Amino acid sequence: MTGTEAGQHSDPHGSASRLADPRSGIDPQFDPVTQLGLGPYAAESLSDAETRRVYVEGERRMPAVLAQLTESGVDLETRAQMMHGLRVALRVWTRRLMTNKQGSEALETFERNPTFEELVAAKQGKGLDGDQVYESIIESSTRSRPEVNQAYGVDPGDPGPLPPIR
Repeated sequence: MTGTEAGQHSDPHGSASRLADPRSGIDPQFDPVTQLGLGPYAAESLSDAETRRVYVEGERRMPAVLAQLTESGVDLETRAQMMHGLRVALRVWTRRLMTNKQGSEALETFERNPTFEELVAAKQGKGLDGDQVYESIIESSTRSRPEVNQAYGVDPGDPGPLPPIR
């Protein structure tokens, strides 16, 4: 699965260009609004802290998607691809929600979205093989960096209420 298949634009770095519809170009199977039940926020409508709460809430909802895939008999590699794609789409979408254009652009530049193939290679480079690779990708798809959550005062166990739709 390539970055584009995971809902990114064709830009190799997964840049989220400024669009009127923040879901534009995201593959519907990875759409955070429909797949994770997150609000249909307008582009550039949320502060950094609000955006982080939405992002963390999206991560909290991802295990339910994984459970549905597992219960449906989807194989491990495909589940890893799906969870990776959903995480990438969540990142792209939430970056588009930020009113802080400079911050969003910095994330696009310095926090690129790796392709599935790049993740597999990185996991293999750490000595994982076979199912371990896919299990690790699934596990990391719902885990964000504690220091970022702390910087915005977001508890990943309870990120607080979602901001109002605007």
